[in-house]
This record gives sequence, structure tokens and C-alpha cells, in this order.
Amino acid sequence: YLLPAGQVIQAWKMFKRYDVQDVGKLSAIDFQLLIRSVLRDRFPRAKDIPEEIISQTVLKGEDVTFLGLLEWLAQNSFSKHLLVSSEQKFIREIARQYGVSLPEVEHVKFNFDRYDTDNSGMISSHEFKGLMHALLGVRDQAAL
Repeated sequence: YLLPAGQVIQAWKMFKRYDVQDVGKLSAIDFQLLIRSVLRDRFPRAKDIPEEIISQTVLKGEDVTFLGLLEWLAQNSFSKHLLVSSEQKFIREIARQYGVSLPEVEHVKFNFDRYDTDNSGMISSHEFKGLMHALLGVRDQAAL
């Protein structure tokens, strides 16, 4: 499965934690709980987990062995759903929607966040002026 040894050991420990009957396999429900625990940091609400990363095994209701878990990890370790945060997905969607390069949108977002000092997602008119100065490279207040 080409997984690092440390990841395999961690997966084994996790598998054993959910294999409470010590039978070497997990029910589909236990496997889904294991997946949710793996994804909890990325998707705090279970309903936000994209269906594409829920194993077909879970959807079919089949039991899963340790090798099945390793297969799931190998298939999903580099999934865009796991590697890209919801904020990054939002930024990419904005770039696509407006036909702007991703670095350009990231630059605007970075500067917006600098002026959104209370992290509310909104800026005051005074903060907006500062943002425009930063984005346009204007030094003179009267130029805006």
C-alpha cells in the first residue's frame, strides 16, 4: 500500500481500538466511526464529510479487515477532500467563478485577513481603505 511504517502502526492501533470484539474485522458502522474519528479535525460535523471519501464498503454494509483500512488510507491519503481545507476550497471556487488566478485571490484574502482584525469576515470602511492601499500599493491617503 506504500504507506509509511508509522502510519501503518497508527492505523493498527486505531483499528484495534474499534475492534472491540477482537475478531480482526470491523462492522461497517464501526469502520464508519473510525473514518469519522480520522476526519474529525477536517470535518467537525459528520454530515460535512464528502461522500466520495466514505468507502463503498461502508455504503454496502460490509465488514472491514485491517487490510481494508490500509487500502482506504492508501486510496484517500492524497484526496483533495483531505488535503484542501474548506477555506482553500472557497478561495479556489472564487478564483474559478471570476476567472482570476489562485495566487491573486490568495493575495487578496491574505490582505483582507490582515485588516479583518476581529476575524469577523467583515471590515469597516476605515479598514477597507487600508486594504485598498495595500492591494493597490498606494501610499498617499488622498490618492484614494
